[in-house]
Amino acid sequence: MPVTVGSKNGVPAAERDRRIASPAGQRLVAAARESIRERGVAGTTFDRIAPEAGVSRGSIAWYFGTKERLLAEVLRSDSDRRLERMRDRLEPAASSEEMIFAFGDLLGEFLDENRGPQVVLGEMASLALRHETIRATQTELRRRWRRELGRVLEDKVEQGLIGLPGSPEGTASLLTALAQGMAIETISDPEWDVRKAIEQAAVAARALLGGRAVARRLDPRGARRLVDAP
Repeated sequence: MPVTVGSKNGVPAAERDRRIASPAGQRLVAAARESIRERGVAGTTFDRIAPEAGVSRGSIAWYFGTKERLLAEVLRSDSDRRLERMRDRLEPAASSEEMIFAFGDLLGEFLDENRGPQVVLGEMASLALRHETIRATQTELRRRWRRELGRVLEDKVEQGLIGLPGSPEGTASLLTALAQGMAIETISDPEWDVRKAIEQAAVAARALLGGRAVARRLDPRGARRLVDAP
């Protein structure tokens, strides 16, 4: 759920949030996300996404106010989903190796999602340079992600399951930058073979988390996730 303060364009924050959270509002967010993936931000217009969401073009402004606010909600929705998935995978981990497997799963899922999240992140990063609404939302969500991942890492340190070379949030920032950098590479070069990079990412994560080094290979069934070598 978005969190806003005060009113915007005369609409109280609570009412704006209610509109966004409504079924029609969420259909618009989903339609905008798919449009960004297929057409980019420039090609994502009210005329195109309104029929895909089953609403009139004019009603989009009633729900979101501006295109930038709609795009910011796409960014927030994707971040909320990834954050929930991160907690689900990492919080139950009971050893450094389970943490490595969880990170591998999360990275594999992120890179395998039909280029959707990577395209959204790349498009929004570019748009953030020009639009304050997108920039503020992006900054807030990135800080939240680093803070939450850092909290999970700190809990694992306190449980004696992992060791870190620096602060939990600093380690979280490095792991996040690694994943995002690989995502940008997959957008820039669709033919790039990411498998070797993922193998090295596992080595780097293991070093950061203080886990034992073991040989790794890619699962031959096609997933990009990492499994123990025989």
